[in-house]
Amino acid sequence: MKSVLIGVWSPFHGQTCNTSNAVAIAARMAITRTFKTLLMHNTINKSNMENAFFSDTSTNNEDMSSVFDESGIDALMKLAKTSQLCPANFKDYANILIPDRMEILLGTRKDGTQELMTEQINYILNCAKEAYNFVIMDINAGHSELSLKTLDLVDMLVISLNQNMEVLRTYFERKEWNSVLENKPHMLVLGNYDEKSAYDIERIRKEFDYYGEIYPIYRNVKFMDSFNNHKVLDYFTSLPKKLEGTEAAFFKNLDLIIKKIIFLSSLDDINSYNPLEQKTLFDKLFGVFR
Repeated sequence: MKSVLIGVWSPFHGQTCNTSNAVAIAARMAITRTFKTLLMHNTINKSNMENAFFSDTSTNNEDMSSVFDESGIDALMKLAKTSQLCPANFKDYANILIPDRMEILLGTRKDGTQELMTEQINYILNCAKEAYNFVIMDINAGHSELSLKTLDLVDMLVISLNQNMEVLRTYFERKEWNSVLENKPHMLVLGNYDEKSAYDIERIRKEFDYYGEIYPIYRNVKFMDSFNNHKVLDYFTSLPKKLEGTEAAFFKNLDLIIKKIIFLSSLDDINSYNPLEQKTLFDKLFGVFR
């Protein structure tokens, strides 16, 4: 099956919910589709991505520092440096979140790895694409050498913005721009979207004379809390049958984003749609999914 590398990226550091956008898109896709999805990032300093699924102290009763040493991007960079990394052994270094659907590649906790990661990122991502249907990558914000190289490699971009007019003005007037973005298929999303703001999508379009698609990812307190409590998957798999208000809008627009990603990727959405369900109370307690 065709494989797609999706970059989730923002020109702006720490404002646009880029990491939580990547986590939400990947988790919702894995729970509703049968694609094999890898979630990863290229952040050198500590990323918040792992926090959505693991506490800082432990996972499966193992010390997180040992987990990072034995798996994740650090282990892959060692293999890549000696040309031992391949699609067949790639999955040995990722952590399973949902069997046969979603895995996560832990980031580095070591200083001084940016040069090595910049050198090896092409090799690593090529192997990842051969091992998974979708690779969803949280790309470090801004225009560092590593970020630009990663942006050049992706098949499609999800660009995270918000309702801050200075952020929007900077983006639409191309004050934060690079030629690597030219002709790159992309989608615009507004993270932590508040429909009550005067700067809604309609006003943003008029303000910047932009009438392309913009996808809001609504502010969702329950999602934010689950992220902080390391229980995003628990939250996504225990939703009530009827959602209301901004929580309903949050998932509705996530589903629209995923449909658009699959459409742009020319992949089969009909036969891959198979929402995950927890079955018994035992399953819910111990995280067993069908």
